[in-house]
Amino acid sequence: MASIVQRGKAENTYAVTYYSTTMEGKKKKEWIGGLTKGEARIKKREIEIAIEKNNLVMPTNMTVEAFLNDFVQKVTKSGGSKRHTRPTRRCFAIM
Repeated sequence: MASIVQRGKAENTYAVTYYSTTMEGKKKKEWIGGLTKGEARIKKREIEIAIEKNNLVMPTNMTVEAFLNDFVQKVTKSGGSKRHTRPTRRCFAIM
């Protein structure tokens, strides 16, 4: 599943490697580097648990703007939320 790789002979930095599946169904090797040995062991176990539970979320290069545009398009296509379609009026008493 996941493995720990030492990065450099003199340095005490490690990386965790694992294979993930892209949206197109292709396998891709992922690296998470710059970790100590203890951090690498923890990250390795987290990745293995996520893979077992099928909860592994792959990082993307999508910007917040692109994400929000995609989200708004999906919500408007599905009809959105009916209870937030009318504006509300609020009256405040002046003291």
